[in-house]
Amino acid sequence: MQDKLTWADITLEKYLEIQALKTIDNIDFIVNLIKIIYNIEDPESLPYTDVLEYGDKLKFMSESIKEVPLKDYYILNGNKYMLDIDMLNMKTQQVIDYRNYVKEENNFVKILSVFLIPEGHKYNDGYSIQDVQNDIMYMTMPDVFSISSFFLKAWQTCLTVFQDYFNETIENMEKIPEEKREMLKNQLKALSPDLTFGQ
Repeated sequence: MQDKLTWADITLEKYLEIQALKTIDNIDFIVNLIKIIYNIEDPESLPYTDVLEYGDKLKFMSESIKEVPLKDYYILNGNKYMLDIDMLNMKTQQVIDYRNYVKEENNFVKILSVFLIPEGHKYNDGYSIQDVQNDIMYMTMPDVFSISSFFLKAWQTCLTVFQDYFNETIENMEKIPEEKREMLKNQLKALSPDLTFGQ
């Protein structure tokens, strides 16, 4: 039995399996955790003292996942993926995909597939997105959490900057007739529906 586990020992694949256990009662939950994390096929056949010992080693799961520094690249399932963090040069399709994926709960796989690009490729250019998403399941939870958190914060910052810029632009259009001002507002809103505009 491994002495001490941390979130760094938990892959995204295992995390998503654990999330599916939310509705199970306490002892069944622990038994299923042991099955997922320790790859024990039939934990029900273990002595109860062993189950308690395994359960004690899983206490780290009540702790929050700590952020770790981002890397330039990640090796996942033997494949090299570059982390594309240059939000100012993202493809429009990346932005659209990201905005759609963040609306879904626990959608880490798709979200990360927007920013982890196979070495030698650009986003959605000549590679299988399904293969990428399969490989992302091997990523450890501190890496998953850190990348997701970084882009959520960066996206919120971008929205704030764009909103300030658009509001300032609209405020400076006093000489433009109301009809054209509303048309421009609608065009800006179409570019970024998450923004709200001052009156």
